[in-house]
Parts: sequence; structure tokens; C-alpha cells
Amino acid sequence: YVLQTNSLTKQYKNQIALNNVNINIEKGDIYGLIGKNGAGKTTLMKIICGLIHSSHGEVKLFESTDLDKNRKRIGCVIEQPALYPSMTARQNLIYYNKLLGISEYSNVDGLLNLVGLQNTGKKKTKNFSLGMKQRLSIAISLIGNPDFLILDEPINGLDPSGIIEIRELLLKLNSERDITILISSHILGELNKVTTKYGIIKDGNLIDEFASKDLEMRCKRYISLGVNN
Repeated sequence: YVLQTNSLTKQYKNQIALNNVNINIEKGDIYGLIGKNGAGKTTLMKIICGLIHSSHGEVKLFESTDLDKNRKRIGCVIEQPALYPSMTARQNLIYYNKLLGISEYSNVDGLLNLVGLQNTGKKKTKNFSLGMKQRLSIAISLIGNPDFLILDEPINGLDPSGIIEIRELLLKLNSERDITILISSHILGELNKVTTKYGIIKDGNLIDEFASKDLEMRCKRYISLGVNN
């Protein structure tokens, strides 16, 4: 397993954001975490990445509780892309290399090619489309050659062509680089094109996990969640 949680809970005063969540993601999965806005998707991802602490419960990464070590094997894009708008795509990648202590930038051209931004030249990221910004954010998350990629609503707000670009990129990363992916969304119909496994989260509770082949027979059960299909 790449990720396992046991009774993972997050409580803010009187509000329970996550309630005893047990999630299991195997190596090679593209795992779609489905739920309405406010269901707990981002909270779960932030705990996994170490951005916030859980109230109680356990997280295992790569079947180990040594989270400091194994979080180095994670790339993540949580909420809005963290880009410097006055910089080009190349300059953003060089800057993030420096933050990670990487002093030579031989990976930059490869990452730009990988995400389809090799021809953006001197164009500043403030002038990028949302889809281009998302792809650059994913490129930044790949700088450390992660084994596990966590993406929070990467297709939210994208036009159809932008959604297709992200979809094709995720499939490429999974098949060619053997990267396991956790992707959250409230758009079930789009995730259906890429995911191998689903988790359904509602009001902080992970109410089901199932393989993509079982989606059709379970779909009617979850219409009441407000998930689009």
C-alpha cells in the first residue's frame, strides 16, 4: 500500500471534519476521492501531506509510520496553484528547484515537455490559462520525482480542453512513470475516465471504497450525494 489510514479524525472545536476515516490506496492506483464541497476531501489531503495535524488516528505511507521520511516521496497540489505570476514557467520551476536545494536544473526541460509547456517561452504565468497553471503546478510537484501524487480538485473550473489535458497527463504519469495518484473531485463523470478505484466521502465519513469496474452498479446509490455523473 502507498497510503493507509486508520480511524483518521480531525475535529475543529465542535465540528468534525473527518470522522474515523480508513482509506487504502495501493501502488499503481489512480484513486478518485469523490464528495461534495465541504465533505472532507481537502482536510484528508492536508493531513496526508503534513500541512495540518489530525486529532487522532494513524497515517501510514508506503506501509510505514515514518511520515517525515516518506512524505519526501509525495508531490502535491492542494487548493490553488502556488505560482509566481511575474515569472515564466521555466523561472517558476527553477525557483522551486532552489527551494528544494537542487542547484542544477537539468530537470526543467523534461518537466516542461512532460506537461506540455515547452513552448511557453517568455510568457508570464499570470497570462496562462487555468489549465496551463494547473499543469505547471503539477510539474512543480514532480520536481522531487515522487512516487505518490496528491491533487486536490485539479479539473475544477477548467474548460473541456483543459480537462482533457489534465486527464491525459495523469494517465501518462501513471503508466509511464508508475506514479500512484490520489485525485479529489465532485465530478464523477470525469474521474470515471481515469480512476482505478474510488472512495466516497460524505460529511467527513468515508462511506465506501470500490474498484472502478463496480461503479455502474453502485452509481444509483450515490446520486443522493449530489455527485454529478
